[in-house]
Amino acid sequence: MNGHTFEILIAALIVAGSQLGCGGSSGGSQGSCGKVYPCGGNIVGRWKITDTCFPSSGSASVSCPESTLDSTSLKFAGTLTYTADMKYSAMASLTGSLQVAYPISCLMNGSLNLTCAEFEALQRQGMAQDPKTTFQSITCATKGATCACTLVTSADSNVAGTYVVDGTKLTETETGKPPSDNNYCVQGNQLHIVELNMAVPMPTMSTNKIIVDVVLDKQ
Repeated sequence: MNGHTFEILIAALIVAGSQLGCGGSSGGSQGSCGKVYPCGGNIVGRWKITDTCFPSSGSASVSCPESTLDSTSLKFAGTLTYTADMKYSAMASLTGSLQVAYPISCLMNGSLNLTCAEFEALQRQGMAQDPKTTFQSITCATKGATCACTLVTSADSNVAGTYVVDGTKLTETETGKPPSDNNYCVQGNQLHIVELNMAVPMPTMSTNKIIVDVVLDKQ
């Protein structure tokens, strides 16, 4: 565990626990968040984010399985547009906070054991040195044998580029950047952009396989 521990937490959501919690406005999602698997479909149109499901619990660190992560307060907002000439644009934001708890015994810097206060200071230092961080603040407090931390995050995205669909896979290539793959499903006037836990065998089509689901309604 080092000064950049929390910088991988957003990525860790993809492999975190199996439960789902919803954040953001419920809009027209009608309770479908976290329940729709990739199915492909016609993605052309303007879509507004109406709901988001993240893992509500799981381990915050592979090196410390006893740690916990709660991301239910995170939420996306914004719009995505896909045109018939295979171009896309997106204006979106991610806001909220992560609740992370580590056993004090897991707080290490190299071979040194850290107190909760020292751990918080190390994270603050890592954030200050990383110009790309999306975290605004971190506060930690000792609760018994646990160091409980709250991280506030805020990130805006205003991007454009090209896209390709292949079956249930959506590949977006932002201008000047490498392509990025997601799974998706269009059902009527609703679009689901889904992250799957590939560690779960493909035949096991249960809600445990869906790690993140961003729900959008057609405008």
